[in-house]
Amino acid sequence: MSTTDASETKAEELSKKDLRKKLLEQLEFYFSDSNLTKDRFLKKEIENSNEGFINLEIFLHFNKIRMLGLNLKDIRKSVKKSELLELNEDETMVRRITPFVELRQKDIDKKTIYVENIPSKITYEDLKEHFQQYGKISYISLPKFQSTNQLKGFAFIEYDQKDDSKKAVENFKAQTMELGEENIGKFPRANAQIIELEKKIKKVNEEIEKHIGKSETESRDSEVKKRKADLDEDEPNKKKTDKNQEKNKDKKRTNEEWFKNLKVVSKKKWIKSKEKFLENQKKENNELKEKLNELNKKLNDIKNSSLISSKTKIDDINRGCIIKIQLNLNNEKDYELFSMGRKQFKDKHLNGFDEQIAYVDMEKNSNKILIRCKSNDFAKSLLDNESFLTGFQKSLLKGEEENSYFEKISSNRNKKQEKKERKEMQKPFKQVEQKTKEKQPEIQSLRDEKSESKHIKFESNEFDN
Repeated sequence: MSTTDASETKAEELSKKDLRKKLLEQLEFYFSDSNLTKDRFLKKEIENSNEGFINLEIFLHFNKIRMLGLNLKDIRKSVKKSELLELNEDETMVRRITPFVELRQKDIDKKTIYVENIPSKITYEDLKEHFQQYGKISYISLPKFQSTNQLKGFAFIEYDQKDDSKKAVENFKAQTMELGEENIGKFPRANAQIIELEKKIKKVNEEIEKHIGKSETESRDSEVKKRKADLDEDEPNKKKTDKNQEKNKDKKRTNEEWFKNLKVVSKKKWIKSKEKFLENQKKENNELKEKLNELNKKLNDIKNSSLISSKTKIDDINRGCIIKIQLNLNNEKDYELFSMGRKQFKDKHLNGFDEQIAYVDMEKNSNKILIRCKSNDFAKSLLDNESFLTGFQKSLLKGEEENSYFEKISSNRNKKQEKKERKEMQKPFKQVEQKTKEKQPEIQSLRDEKSESKHIKFESNEFDN
């Protein structure tokens, strides 16, 4: 074997040795109390296994082990060097030497720190390499966005000992205070319930606006803008942080610079910050609910007011004053009556009764004619008149049919009124300006006239339209 070949073989052996070392670290991490407390899959495998053994082949499917490019033989060699793990007799399975003791969340939190403002290119290994100087690390959680797989910008680092976590926090204390400890925690600006309430409020506001017009909603709009500003009050700080992160991305990071923008606090402090955030969010949620209730009450009052007004208009129409002529349009005689139209019908069958008849309703595609009289006495007398529309089916409109017709009348009146009001509101100022321009020559002419009186007298009709 040549010297070159021997050197390459030695390098490969060293490389293999390093890989097996990493493999063992990863396996021991998988079986650690800290990981098994969180890893439901492995925990379930151990619970369902024989004496706590897990098949070695399972680990070949784990991403971090697969990336090392090692096989079952390498796993066996690594496990044999472990003081925490052991193989079964045929070396196909592995388990912990000591039984798994599930940690209480309260105890885990005491050993955990929260790290914020993590640059997007930082890895699990970068965090471990830097923070293990304060003590042995049991677990690192580095959350990512599910949709983009980008880092969320924060991490939780769990130490083996509580004192080690305190060392890390103490080391970053001055830096954290300088960057703003009071704004610690990257929490979502709004939850689904708040978003839904805002949508409902917007919808109710739009309904109210339809009833009362634009002027009533102007003050409301300013309140909404203020509330939105309150929600986003920390946005400048966020943008500033993002800007710093972008600058850091463009730099070539070294161990002396990437962590200079980090904020580090105990998980206990982060939990308090989260509780405060949730409390404020709950308060905001209640305020939105209260606002929605107020708006719904206002809308109901407006609707009830409109309904009362509508009912009043309906009650203005006397009951029992509508005569219905029921038609069979397949009958030639009935069809001829309906086809003559409203004017011809009134001229032929209601001639001389103009003072007593309010309206004749002959709707298209209808099978009836409705004669609305101004009084129920006249309606009854007309119905009893034997010479009136002899041979046709006649009756007074009653019950639900009468109510429906009254509601239709009221609805039509309201629509006409609303249309009229809209036209009035939408009248352009140009009309006023045009009238002023039309009068301008007259006014100017009067100004130019020489008069002994200082006061110009206008005729009473001078500015009549």
